[in-house]
Amino acid sequence: MPPASTPAITPAEAHATFDRGLRLIHDHPEQRGLIHTELQSWYRIFHQATGVDAFDYNASPSIMLSTGEALGTSAAAFCLLEGQRTAVFLRGIEHAIRDLQQQFPDERIRILYAGCGPYASLLTPLTARFSVHEVGFHLLDINPHSLDAVQRLYQTLDLEPYLLATQLADAATYVLPTGTPFHLVLSETMQRALQNETQLAIMLNLIPQLRPHALFLPQSITIQASLQRWQPHPTEDLPQPIFQPLGTVYEIGQFSIQPPQDTHLTIPTLDSPGTLSLTTTVTVYKNEILSGNDTSITLPKNLRQQLHGGEHLLFRYQWQPNPGFVCDPPTEPQPRRITAAPAVLGSQ
Repeated sequence: MPPASTPAITPAEAHATFDRGLRLIHDHPEQRGLIHTELQSWYRIFHQATGVDAFDYNASPSIMLSTGEALGTSAAAFCLLEGQRTAVFLRGIEHAIRDLQQQFPDERIRILYAGCGPYASLLTPLTARFSVHEVGFHLLDINPHSLDAVQRLYQTLDLEPYLLATQLADAATYVLPTGTPFHLVLSETMQRALQNETQLAIMLNLIPQLRPHALFLPQSITIQASLQRWQPHPTEDLPQPIFQPLGTVYEIGQFSIQPPQDTHLTIPTLDSPGTLSLTTTVTVYKNEILSGNDTSITLPKNLRQQLHGGEHLLFRYQWQPNPGFVCDPPTEPQPRRITAAPAVLGSQ
């Protein structure tokens, strides 16, 4: 908990801090350093109101599920401090809410946040942009420590009127209520290449249950196989990665909701060998996109497999012992061929 001598933050002060940060995120998205500073101010508010220390990973262990890992309370809190990740999601969510307001005039936009963590970081600041009459939140998490913390937060900041409900549940098996259907369902519970965490299972469960014209964010997640090479950089001491796309391994989103299927790729002739990697692109909403080195959830995943050209590869998604894509040689020749695109320098 914060020291007893720390002055308590008032709801008005928290509102002003959220508003200042959101203005920066929207008006000056290129100012990543300043945005990170603002997010640290948000963190101090959340830490003081909940007592959840984002750097104390021993405070609450992860919960291991058959569909992946549900982060412990502190690890979930730390996600706030990934500046570009938080900024892009917040911009995308606000744009989606405003579009929904146009589509559903005079309705309070009801939002389910599946895997909200202790701060509900991707919705709480937006209380500075939308009134309680405009939006209502249903906060869901499988971790009781996180759910207790977010309830304290909303009590402390006088935000309880925004709450439709708080619920302890597994979003991968949760059945959406039919009485008051949601306009927007939000879940960000992923690591790069859809490994380890529960994002895939949550999307496969919740997206088919959406009401007509409702939205799920992120809109899509694309996993691509890429050839990674390294080359000297003209101005940097360290060599820089070059990624050559080889083909899409999997895509999931509101309009592409099939479970992963085995994907066969044939590697074309290569000028030089490289390492097989999986790269991730997250389209939060319309033009709000994360990729490459933007965040930990889009960093390339090195599969430690050297490619020389001509290999036939089989990608499959395994749920146990840890969810994620693995690459095996196919059991028989496959007719499908994918020609690699030109190499690009740096992140995709």
